[in-house]
Amino acid sequence: MTTLRIHPATGVARLGNSDEFFVGPEQPGIPANWNVSAGRFDPFKDATGRVKRQAARFRIFEFDDAGNAIREITLADVTKIEWRVHVANRKGSFFTFNGQRGAETDPPYSGRHAEPPDKIEKPNRGRGQPERRNRRDAAEPNRRNLEIDPGEQAISAPGELELVDNVTAAPIRSLGKIRMEADGRLLFFGGVGQTASSANPAPQIEEYANNDTWFDDVSDGVVRANVTLRDGSVISAESAWVIVGPPDFAPCIGHVVSLYETLWDLAVRFGFAARAGGDPTLADLVAQQTAWQPATNDFAATYRPSFTDHIYPILCRALGAQDVHQSPRADFHATLADWVRLSAPSEARLRAEVFKRIRDPSSTVPDWLNMPRGLGDDFTSLDEFEDGRRDAPSARAFLSLTHVQYALLKAWKEGRFDSDWRFGDVRFAPVPAPGPVTPHGLDGAALENCVGGPFFPGIEVGWLIREKSLYSAAFRFRDTGMTVGPLIFQAGFFSQQMAQPWTADFYDCHKEDHTPDDSSEPLIYMWWTAQRPDDVLPDAQSAHRRWVEPFDASKEPSAQGPDDITNLARFEQMRTRWHELSFVVLEGDSYVEQK
Repeated sequence: MTTLRIHPATGVARLGNSDEFFVGPEQPGIPANWNVSAGRFDPFKDATGRVKRQAARFRIFEFDDAGNAIREITLADVTKIEWRVHVANRKGSFFTFNGQRGAETDPPYSGRHAEPPDKIEKPNRGRGQPERRNRRDAAEPNRRNLEIDPGEQAISAPGELELVDNVTAAPIRSLGKIRMEADGRLLFFGGVGQTASSANPAPQIEEYANNDTWFDDVSDGVVRANVTLRDGSVISAESAWVIVGPPDFAPCIGHVVSLYETLWDLAVRFGFAARAGGDPTLADLVAQQTAWQPATNDFAATYRPSFTDHIYPILCRALGAQDVHQSPRADFHATLADWVRLSAPSEARLRAEVFKRIRDPSSTVPDWLNMPRGLGDDFTSLDEFEDGRRDAPSARAFLSLTHVQYALLKAWKEGRFDSDWRFGDVRFAPVPAPGPVTPHGLDGAALENCVGGPFFPGIEVGWLIREKSLYSAAFRFRDTGMTVGPLIFQAGFFSQQMAQPWTADFYDCHKEDHTPDDSSEPLIYMWWTAQRPDDVLPDAQSAHRRWVEPFDASKEPSAQGPDDITNLARFEQMRTRWHELSFVVLEGDSYVEQK
């Protein structure tokens, strides 16, 4: 029986305040806005210095019963394609973000919904950390006034349609637009990076995640399509999702745990349906599902990862992070550039040395020293430890690789891998030449430059993305309407958990010093440096500088430093000047600011 599915299963659009745009990645390994013929990135800003929006393009494919893609469906093949898109922003009416509060319940947020709306969760935190109540904007009785929801919008002929909410009382009404191309494909454009307050005068933004009366134009939601065939019959394609994130200011550097790898990990460990057909990547997913041993969070000895396809991507992102995150551990990361030795079966000792510095995601003991040197979902436990309110932080206060990533590295360490490195002595493998566009290739390309952890609250999505009941198959969500505890799976489901407004957390997710008194080395931890750089290189010969250095001159005089919690000016600087910040691109073998 013929099946129609929309791909990518989850598309990713990004904010930008320019009228110009580029289409997000559509082939794995080829980053956003990469000019294939020129071998470099095109400008991420227009001639006036405004940031171009990243659009998400959706296509419809026909599949046979075995999961093989028969063809892409366009207007040349059918009588009509009707796209129906429903996105929303429900941040203002959702629960406050307060670390893992709600994450520890099954299902998410059960219990929190029954608490009095005025319950204070985190009192007496002082300036910069106001009291956090159970719900954002708790004093507003009409919760619909706190949402931006244009409803489902349909387009069935080439042209554009604005996504505008004409009901809300929120100061922002538009969440972007959709465009049907001449061939019937759909382009989705998110917001323009707008932030606004419903209060007059607008209150000062005080903290990273929960600022009452403030709104932004981030969104997420469902993408559907009905296809009318030549015989007049109508087939509904399996729906997709779209998420809107901030600009990716270092698009050539993937995060050490990408969103694609987080969803891959879920698919392997929970055995989500994977219709591989003839797709070699999905065939590998099925092979990993077969070899996975849940009792030990490991692969059977019969599974052999590829160095080029499985090991190199993890290690090269750790290496690339050094160009956007000045770290005391540059000596360790220098080893990662020697791909010839790292891929050699004879180098068992070197592999063991690298692997012993990788944090074990199954451990329940806090690991301050190992890699990734990043902060994790349960960061508040580290905060409480340093304030003397608990004896030790949670192990999840520090970022770990996924269980599948760790198992791949373990197999490599033990010599169970294919030594297939073919690029020689280079710092980074070259950007691949484009090949044919494939359905799962679209899925992977969309997600591989998104953040898959930590979720505090995150960049594009939060930890609700890990809720396994949401998935109908690997990488694909169920249709809307189901409940997850007190939550409804509906448009705005993933963005509702994020920082309000997005710019506040985008400033505060910089590197942090959490060196214990008894440590023999400084311990500097990153958040999402591959999306929001900590430090940047003006060129390959220059020293690092702070990425947000242009904002430093506006520091409040009483604050000790620009990142100090009492320097509330940092939030207004990011809110009004985010588009002035530089993009980092690959030039030669270094990641430097785009001129």
